[in-house]
Amino acid sequence: MFSFLSSKELIGHCLCKGVKVKIDRVSLTDKSNEILVCHCSNCQRAGGGLLSYEIILPDEKVTLIDDKSLITRYDDTDTKSKNVVERYFCRQCGSPIYGKIPKNKPNITIVKLSLFTGEIDQLPCPTKEVFCAEMMKWEKKIDGAKHYDEGPE
Repeated sequence: MFSFLSSKELIGHCLCKGVKVKIDRVSLTDKSNEILVCHCSNCQRAGGGLLSYEIILPDEKVTLIDDKSLITRYDDTDTKSKNVVERYFCRQCGSPIYGKIPKNKPNITIVKLSLFTGEIDQLPCPTKEVFCAEMMKWEKKIDGAKHYDEGPE
């Protein structure tokens, strides 16, 4: 577990704790970083849930700790944008870790915020929801977030 309030960095981990991710705590409040949820069917399938909760950061703001070389990549080529989404996950426990879209977002890492849920009540509310058209009919949109039926802008 990490201490959200006393540490300058957050350390999240996959289910088996074999992969850790470090980000600066300030990243969660820096308005230049997007915090979003994606409801697309590919994120649903990749994460085994109804959405993916993520923060988009410059590569240099993300530190991966993978001493056992557990991170594995899957190239998702069947996307609505037609861009390849590189999906990285722990090959031991299957937890999604991060994603990359090299064609239109080079030098950007899309970190799964569910890795940091030790103190989930202190993680920020998303400011953007994408692929809302693929939400379950009974799901509610997040108040105060921008909503997009497909991808943003």
